Amino acid sequence: MRTLLLAALSLSALTPSREADACGGYNPEPQVLRVTTHVVVTNGKVIRRAFAHSGAANPTKKLDWKKLAPTSFDPTQIAAGTMLANPVTFTLVGPSGTRVVKVNKQVFLSKSWSFDTVTSAVEVPASDPGFSIAIEGDFASAAWIELDDVYTSQNPLVAWVKAQGEAPFNPNSIILNRVKGTNVETVSFYPKGGTKLITYLRAGDRNLGRFTGSPMGAFSNGLEIKLVVTDDETTSTVYVGMLGLSS
Repeated sequence: MRTLLLAALSLSALTPSREADACGGYNPEPQVLRVTTHVVVTNGKVIRRAFAHSGAANPTKKLDWKKLAPTSFDPTQIAAGTMLANPVTFTLVGPSGTRVVKVNKQVFLSKSWSFDTVTSAVEVPASDPGFSIAIEGDFASAAWIELDDVYTSQNPLVAWVKAQGEAPFNPNSIILNRVKGTNVETVSFYPKGGTKLITYLRAGDRNLGRFTGSPMGAFSNGLEIKLVVTDDETTSTVYVGMLGLSS
């Protein structure tokens, strides 16, 4: 049966990290970008548009901003970017499955539900229910892993959070999730006096790490499992463990 072999945690941000290979060289970690999907109604026809966000941007020229979905409550603004000379390969992963695509349409987005600053993005194929992340490169074997809601008594959960030296703003609003198919859980809350969501990773009562942001799910890529954490326009991955086979 499948088991999770827990290993040391590491945090990799959007900028590629360097990982030694067996020959003494280095393989950069692929970028993982958050994907947002927007419903647009045009001439009575409902379409979906999706974008992989590459982070905050500072355009050098004045942009012609327009509302992405004028007839909806979605406040997202969009402005045209440039067509990339060489298409970029991304692997889209999420509830809709896994799909490898090549894209070259760059855009700028702003004033959305989850961010306000100007961000650079590339438009990617949309689907229903949608993709959650875009991994730079061809990783056709990658698979999305949902976070399951965990319902438990609030008192032990609050006690665990306080044992980590934290003071939650509202003890009744601590969110507990489990990476599906594993014993690893995420504990998320707003601390007193803080404006950023804090997320702890734990296995049982063991604290595996503290991160800023909201966990949106996890994915497997080969034998590795990584948690995806978003904080405004920053997307990071947290190494959770190895997925192996045992009797």
